[in-house]
Amino acid sequence: MKTIKILKLLVITISFCVLNSCDSDDSVTVKRNEVKVNANSFEVTNATLFDDGTYNGITEFELLLTGSGITIASNRDINGHGGFLTLTLFSNEQTGLAEGDYSYDNQNSLGFILNRGGYILDYDASLGDGQTGSVDIESGDVSVTVENSQYTISIDLTDELGNNVTGYYNGDITILD
Repeated sequence: MKTIKILKLLVITISFCVLNSCDSDDSVTVKRNEVKVNANSFEVTNATLFDDGTYNGITEFELLLTGSGITIASNRDINGHGGFLTLTLFSNEQTGLAEGDYSYDNQNSLGFILNRGGYILDYDASLGDGQTGSVDIESGDVSVTVENSQYTISIDLTDELGNNVTGYYNGDITILD
């Protein structure tokens, strides 16, 4: 009889522990700063925005998202080895990217347009201009939100080869002229 009571107590204790452990499985997924092309990806460690000028209230920006092995000089030289994504975005803000959804359209330069883009997953500056691997963006959207000078950029694009190019970045953006 005593053994049955101990077994019942043991079953109740184990059941309680198992049910309580299920709560920890409901954790929030943390998004990584990365650009992904099919199964290939690189972690985004730096975001740089170049101001290419304002015309009729619309500013053209070039956004470069780069991996840890890449550095961007103020003259736009890309140095090092690694992955990068470049996007040309037209914004109605003159000091940075305005919040909103930028849709691909290479035929005009009105606000909230992704005009062109491309990437190289394995860039090597020592090879100079003769290297291969540059792939152009053909369609898609880029979503931008800004809170306290922190940008959140979500990328959902398709390249010229039909590959999905997705990405996410949350952090500061260095803005250069």
